Amino acid sequence: MKPNRKPWNPKRRQFLQAAVAAGAAAGTVSCSREKSRWRFLRAAEAATAAAICEQLIPSDEFAGAAYAGAVDYIDRQLSGHLREYRQLYQIGLEGVDRSSLEKYGTRFKLLAPAQQVELMKLIEKGNAPAGWGAVSQRRFFAAILSHTMQSYYGDPRHGGNRDGVGHR
Repeated sequence: MKPNRKPWNPKRRQFLQAAVAAGAAAGTVSCSREKSRWRFLRAAEAATAAAICEQLIPSDEFAGAAYAGAVDYIDRQLSGHLREYRQLYQIGLEGVDRSSLEKYGTRFKLLAPAQQVELMKLIEKGNAPAGWGAVSQRRFFAAILSHTMQSYYGDPRHGGNRDGVGHR
């Protein structure tokens, strides 16, 4: 037996008050979330990735990976074709910062370029300090190197190689 409920049939004023209250609550929730330019990466991960990419293809007489938009490419592809690498990047970028904190006392992006290179060499060989859990340091290094190269030399429509810098 169903309970005898009266259907909600508000007066126009009650309906408008309820709609305004619901809209205000939704606006408060959506406005409180910080906007990010990144599709997949968090801001701290993107900063670490940018520092790594710039060491892999540094700026000299030609623009490096930072100018070419390597991190933009990687972030964009992690939301699409490189989806299978998401966990590798999350754990790997965290591992880079953890190793940097353990070895030098600061995050990777804040290290001097020579220290960044030294740590990247350790990661490439799989000898960096700090536990990396389920991710191989060597596998992470190979992936970010490959994706940085793809971003620098690939077609700009995929999110990297800004202004065709890799083609010059």
